Amino acid sequence: GTLMANEISTYRAYYIISDTAAATLLISNQAIAVGSSPGNTNNVNDTSDNGDDTDGNTVDDPTVTEITPRPSIEISKTALVQDQNSNGKTDQGDIIIYTITVTNTGNVALTGVNLTDTLTDNNNNNLSITGPSFSSSSMGSGPANLLPGETASHDASYLIEQNAANSGAIINTVSVTASSPGQSNDVSDISDDGDDTDGNTVDDKTIVQTQSDATIEVTKTAQVTQNDGNLTNDAGDLITYTITVENTGNVNLSDIQITDNLKDASNNNLSLTTSLTRDYPVVEINVTVGAASLGGNAYYFDGVEKAQITLERGRVYKFIQSSGTNLSHPIAFSTTNNGTHGGGGVYNTGVTSSGTAGNNGAYTQITVDQNLTALHYYCVNHSGMGSNFVISNPSNIITESTVVTYTGTYLIEQSAANTGKVINSATVVASSPGGNGDVSDVSDDGDDTDGNTTNDPTVVQTTSDVSIEVTKSASYVDNNSNGK
Repeated sequence: GTLMANEISTYRAYYIISDTAAATLLISNQAIAVGSSPGNTNNVNDTSDNGDDTDGNTVDDPTVTEITPRPSIEISKTALVQDQNSNGKTDQGDIIIYTITVTNTGNVALTGVNLTDTLTDNNNNNLSITGPSFSSSSMGSGPANLLPGETASHDASYLIEQNAANSGAIINTVSVTASSPGQSNDVSDISDDGDDTDGNTVDDKTIVQTQSDATIEVTKTAQVTQNDGNLTNDAGDLITYTITVENTGNVNLSDIQITDNLKDASNNNLSLTTSLTRDYPVVEINVTVGAASLGGNAYYFDGVEKAQITLERGRVYKFIQSSGTNLSHPIAFSTTNNGTHGGGGVYNTGVTSSGTAGNNGAYTQITVDQNLTALHYYCVNHSGMGSNFVISNPSNIITESTVVTYTGTYLIEQSAANTGKVINSATVVASSPGGNGDVSDVSDDGDDTDGNTTNDPTVVQTTSDVSIEVTKSASYVDNNSNGK
């Protein structure tokens, strides 16, 4: 171009700041102008000044643009399950492989990169993880450093233990801290699970759902009571059904639900005469008397001083007082603390006793009333020896490796008897820890000699009360009146 004397020309240039340049925290720029005077070639030149003489440099200093440091970091954690036992479930013995990616999303280098991993089960119990250990980085940095835009990978693993599998889930988070230039641990993040389709786009935990070894086995048997004494299963006889539910797994099962299906041979629905109820065994408590911690004597239940045990409504509890320490210390119940010694009365509802306290075979037994809300125990003869019970509804739980039974009855109706059969099956559904109705079985009749070894209905053959009686009578007319 051409410049006249004292003329000024303006030029513009643009630079889009790259991540690499931003990492240096400044952009320095200088321009050199070269021109030719009349009769000369390129004999005039100048190097640009930044136009700021207050910086102490009045000529030809570069134009410097400082880049604002923007340190940031992002961490993500994904999980992959190795099905070690090839059963199609995530359960005990399987291995969870975790991949952790840490990215420097800022414009400055980071140092002192440190990961803290937290692994728990669904009950918030801490678990031990192997790792995390550094695997690689996209720009070649070591495990503690990250250049701007660089991503590092770390690996970790967890061998699923039974208790953790039983909880229903393995929950994992990892946090990262790092230091930007001139700072210490000023950059941090908490891991995301890498799945934004779950509605949570940041910092949600990495969760692996697990399955417990929860199974049940249901058997249903029938016993007929011949109410009419005719030795046939017909109208008016009573069928007593017993359902046996065995927890064949290794975890407690809760929320037990039973659906009973009762029909006659014509597929008509029938109703149980008395509904299914759980049969609880009698709970026995050994009672002894010994020195109290605060002086005097006290009752000990199974060795525990003034134990505040739980009584479930509808269940039977037997307090055995055979120990000689119980002599002159018969136990009694009251809705008032310390019973008659505290101004209350004796509670006798559902209470029976046998023998004399301190002698072999002596006990006091109580069937807990459905409406009972509070109860205390005390010594008939001495004040201050007892305590209170905790009253609750029966627990709807079947503990691992145990068997419970339910009973119900059906009084055979004539219409059902006439079809020739009463057919019954039960479906039991339960929940494992962390699950909801995930365990079930249909009852078997308990007879494998019939050629059906699983899940066949319980059938009672019936006889209809069908009978007929014929009577024939005769008369004659003496037409010839001879009396013959």
